[in-house]
Amino acid sequence: MKLVVIFLFGLLSSFQALAVESFSLTPTPGWVTPVDAIDSDSLSNHVDGQIYLLVDKQYNYRQQGAPKYFHYATKVISLEGVESISQLSFDFDPSYEKIAFHRLNIIRDGVVIDKSNDVEFKQLKREADLDRLLYNGEETYYLILKDVKIGDILDYSFSRTGVNPVFDGKTDDHIFVGWSVPVLSTYVEIQHPNDSDYSVQLDGKTETSLIFEQDEEFSRVYYSDKRRVYNYHESDQPSWYTPYPYININTFNKWESVVNWALPLYQKDTAGKLFSRALDRVESVQDKEKQIIKAIQIAQEEVRYLGIENSIGSHAPRQPELILEQGYGDCKDKALLLVSLLSAIGIDAYPALVDTYLTHTLDTKNPGASVFNHVIVYFEYLGKPYWIDATNELQATKLANVTTPSLGYALIIEKGNDQLTNIESSSVNKIDSSTTFTINSDKPSLMIVSTKYSGKQADRMRRYIVSNSLATISRDYEEYYTKQYPDIYLDEDIFVDDDRNANVITFHETYVIDQIWENIEENRREALIYGDMISSFINFPQMKRRKSPYNLGAKIEISQNIKVTLDDSFTIQDEKTELKSDEFDFSFEVLASRSSLGKLLSAATNEFTLKYVYHQKKRYVEADNFRGYLRTTDKVDKTLSYALSVAH
Repeated sequence: MKLVVIFLFGLLSSFQALAVESFSLTPTPGWVTPVDAIDSDSLSNHVDGQIYLLVDKQYNYRQQGAPKYFHYATKVISLEGVESISQLSFDFDPSYEKIAFHRLNIIRDGVVIDKSNDVEFKQLKREADLDRLLYNGEETYYLILKDVKIGDILDYSFSRTGVNPVFDGKTDDHIFVGWSVPVLSTYVEIQHPNDSDYSVQLDGKTETSLIFEQDEEFSRVYYSDKRRVYNYHESDQPSWYTPYPYININTFNKWESVVNWALPLYQKDTAGKLFSRALDRVESVQDKEKQIIKAIQIAQEEVRYLGIENSIGSHAPRQPELILEQGYGDCKDKALLLVSLLSAIGIDAYPALVDTYLTHTLDTKNPGASVFNHVIVYFEYLGKPYWIDATNELQATKLANVTTPSLGYALIIEKGNDQLTNIESSSVNKIDSSTTFTINSDKPSLMIVSTKYSGKQADRMRRYIVSNSLATISRDYEEYYTKQYPDIYLDEDIFVDDDRNANVITFHETYVIDQIWENIEENRREALIYGDMISSFINFPQMKRRKSPYNLGAKIEISQNIKVTLDDSFTIQDEKTELKSDEFDFSFEVLASRSSLGKLLSAATNEFTLKYVYHQKKRYVEADNFRGYLRTTDKVDKTLSYALSVAH
């Protein structure tokens, strides 16, 4: 990973340049402990043309604005490194945060060269998260250094001052102190008042400890480490797997403190003409369950997703009347709108903070505001709990079939709540596919497919249908099957049946395959039938061993029945394979259609069925189970194509 965020020069044209004074330095704050970098030319320390010599971070919670000091030193060893360190960027939120530069030096052959008067300095307004429909209002200082050479050391420091007012004086900061690349020296110092509210903890996998000191005025916490590489990264790790060490500075310390902080932000508000109109539409439905569904639909489908997340807006929702007026909002806004609508019809609803990455590991983290990145809604109806994500859309129109997000734990923002709640997601996530093959020897073959998507799969396919034209869907499906059968084409338009009450979508497809048989030898040809529905969801990793968990994705149930009718008789043997592991259950059957007498006299038949069943029970594979998982998936893979062979 890069320790310095770099922007490509070519992207500058897409940013809005702002008026800015010339670049200048200010003295290093007096409270900062001086730390020097250690030089090195060792090849083992090279990363992308650079050697990371020093990462120095010092946080001061004793002063107004909680200034944070950063000091980095990087050595250039190639042209790639020259390009990287010659361009530096510093993001900040101008509504509450200021950046001051203290040092910008090049050390060349032991001589310190001040580059503060030899730098191109720009201030840019940028939106790094616009692709995710999030507007954060950040600006960027962009520095282009001149005359950087191989062998130079870039030594620079700056500080940030300012605290987001939304936290109301509370602190929940994280300082990362370990990376997957070698850093020759890491130093962290934290200063805070002698206040029992402050908690400083080191989490993650590390061999270094914190050092605590305290005098009459304040407390200091130190972290110092020499060359260290934390080689924890592997492909396909679950999002919750965060082994890299970090320091957490926290004044929340318990979940009730987080609830008390959030309660004033999420005050229900039913004022305003637009809200009244929305409520009238909800109350115009007589049945209470249908009123709930209508409220969910208004929040999900009539307010588009767009986040304004600068300053207080990063964590505080806007009031429902404003959201309805502007027609957009983020998860916080949409959640508060739904909570307010439900409360107005007598349903006790509450915002619930969750994290889409940490999910079921959230209960292992220190209580604080920063461990959450999303807001959903919790309520009970007729004694049953419901969890609704207002950023979803096109869900079921019967409450029992509205899917629950698989997010592990949530913190319900209800006065007096002091603990996380487990989100018990029993939502269906299922695919049932039925295929009928009519395979001919000397004329085109026919394939009819009917696939039923239930629960979360229905939600997914409903969004796909709304986002794409029928022509695009048909092309996508035809291209998918072309990889199996090059001579295939749709014989008629795909037909889609959507039962939103049951939350079931069924796709009906009919294909013609001009030539399903392929010559494999001079006098033999073969037709392959695929258990493609299973292979589309099961994971077949390329690596053979792991040190970390392997991500599988959502739990799912899949069945695929393939009935084959031939224009000639073939020898078909019944067979059955059953495989069980901690992660999934799988079965495969070949069932020939013959009478009882026929089974005794001959194995030949012109009709048979392939049955596949796959049930994924876990979302990940433990590292210790990975080899066993590979062995089991290898056995599954051998069943996912069935060959018919005939002489010609």
